[in-house]
Amino acid sequence: MKLLAVALADEALRPYLLRLPPRAFRHAGVQRMVQRIQEGQAPEEALAEAEASFRAEFARLQMRLAHADPGLLRQWALEKFKKKELLAQISDGVGEEHLETVERLKHELLRLSEQRLKGRF
Repeated sequence: MKLLAVALADEALRPYLLRLPPRAFRHAGVQRMVQRIQEGQAPEEALAEAEASFRAEFARLQMRLAHADPGLLRQWALEKFKKKELLAQISDGVGEEHLETVERLKHELLRLSEQRLKGRF
C-alpha cells in the first residue's frame, strides 16, 4: 500500500505503476486500485470506490508520508518497482526455454537486495 501511496503522490512514478500487473501487489485492495487506474480511472475515483477500511488505512498512510523526504521516498519507490518488475518477469518466465532468463533476473534481484543492505539506496 505504501508503494501505491508514494506513486500516486509523485507524478514521475505513475508510469512505473502503470507497467506492473496488478498481481505484482500482495494487498487485494491495492490490486483493485492498480487495475482501475490502469483501465483509465482517475486515482481519486478508484479510491472513492474502495472499501471504507482501505480508504481509512490509505489516508493514515498518506498523512505519515507527508512528513517524509520526497527524494528518499522516490528512491525507495524506484527500487521497489524494479524488484516487482523483476519478480513479475520471473513468474512469467517459468518454463524450460526461459531458465537462463529466470536465472539472470534472480541474480539481478539479489544484486538489488544486496545494494539495499549495503546502504546504497
